Amino acid sequence: MNEFTSGHPDYADLLALIDHEPLAEIHAVRRHVRQCGRCREEIDECHAAIWDYAHYEEALVVPAMPAPARPWLDLRPALLEIDEAQQQSLARAGALSRIFARLGSVAGRVVAGTTAIGCVALATVLWTHRETPRAEKIAPPAPARAAGTAAVVSRPESREATAIRPHGPVDGPPPVLEAPMNTEVRVFAALHRLGADLGEPVEVEAPADGRVVVGGTGLPPARQAEIREALAAERDVRFHFADAPSAEPAAAAPTRVEAAHSPLEARLREYAGDDDRYQSLSDRVLDESDTVLAHAHALRTLELRFPAAREAELGAAERTMLHDMAAAHRGAFDQHARSLLGDITPLVKALGAPPLRGVQPGDLLDAAQRTDHALSAIFGAARTDLTPEQMVTELARAASALAAAVGEAQ
Repeated sequence: MNEFTSGHPDYADLLALIDHEPLAEIHAVRRHVRQCGRCREEIDECHAAIWDYAHYEEALVVPAMPAPARPWLDLRPALLEIDEAQQQSLARAGALSRIFARLGSVAGRVVAGTTAIGCVALATVLWTHRETPRAEKIAPPAPARAAGTAAVVSRPESREATAIRPHGPVDGPPPVLEAPMNTEVRVFAALHRLGADLGEPVEVEAPADGRVVVGGTGLPPARQAEIREALAAERDVRFHFADAPSAEPAAAAPTRVEAAHSPLEARLREYAGDDDRYQSLSDRVLDESDTVLAHAHALRTLELRFPAAREAELGAAERTMLHDMAAAHRGAFDQHARSLLGDITPLVKALGAPPLRGVQPGDLLDAAQRTDHALSAIFGAARTDLTPEQMVTELARAASALAAAVGEAQ
């Protein structure tokens, strides 16, 4: 996202702000909206349309819907059966590979002798009935191969060669084929080292052909080059980057109008002490909230992308990478959440909210989203139907949930 090509965030950026998406530049959008009446009006119109549709669906659509013919099926048992069948199939394949390896020492000698006799006979026939040689048909003879060495057969439709085992006993277990999800983990690890897994518009897809696709829309060329360089060693990775759609030129220079204020702004300014401290507090808590939310989303992405069943199929190195990434995101989440709580806990008390006790630890992402929503409403970055007292109570509950998530007492 540029800052900003037409003087205002585009429609997608405003929707991202409404939906609380963890974009790296979301704070720039928030700061602009707090100062721009035109963009605030567009956000209010979007909220009004969303609420109107929600009320319409609740009042007219849902009551008119027929009852379901039967309850929805629970697909989890079937998916577990598929996973177990896949594991059994892999185990049988490994057992067959070991059996064939043991048979290779005996059957291989028989096949080798038969093949040698056939090759001699075929060569004799071809030499006897050879045609007059022509330059375009002459090919250099294949170099002689020492007995017992492996032959490599190349297939045009395959990117890899298939190696025939040498005759004789085979030591050790059969080779393990590279699982495509190992490549996925290494891609995520490379993006993590670049800091590109915290809200940047980078997408990672794993289609059926086994090659991971890394792409995105609107990434600067320099950032694209960094990602390509970081993944240069991964042969099974493709790239698909697209330019952001060009913004239409503004008809005239926009008129900057002071946006509507939060109903708690006067009390917040009094708490902060002066305008500069109020602006510093607002920027600091919203920035920290963005960071907490970004790490919570990153953790959720790893959980959904690599559940326990898939993690069990990873190689040892990739499993370690996955655990290290999750630990890094969790550590950063806790660090920034505690910093955020250091600002909003005394603020909640100053605004008159009673302390909440007995809040149980819950979902990290839910706690981060709830806190971000409450802060956005209180500091005027998002519209809400709550009264000032309800806004303070909601912030207190959100702060308690966030504190429980990081093990902090309130």
